[in-house]
Amino acid sequence: MKKTFVIFGQKVQVQYSKNSIVDETGKHLSGFFNPQMRMIVIGPDTPEEMALTLLHELFHAVVYRTGAAQIVSREAEEILCEAFANFVFENFDFKKSKKSKKVTRSKK
Repeated sequence: MKKTFVIFGQKVQVQYSKNSIVDETGKHLSGFFNPQMRMIVIGPDTPEEMALTLLHELFHAVVYRTGAAQIVSREAEEILCEAFANFVFENFDFKKSKKSKKVTRSKK
């Protein structure tokens, strides 16, 4: 999977962890976005769940880069990120063909 994305001119690094991710409260996370480090960390899971988590965290990065994080509640941001991730996952094919490395639009 891709390890660097450019979001409105700023590079965001993606790290894929082999270990489970646990936050400071002991809650298990699928992944997280750290805006200060410009980094997304994705925990181990099925390829489909990792793709969904990456999309979710990328949208957090978009929200941060646009400044919307300052005006949207954390709860609303989570709902938007989850909706965005599922929308993109449902409408684009994330399985790479042997001929092309590009993501293709799903034909449903």
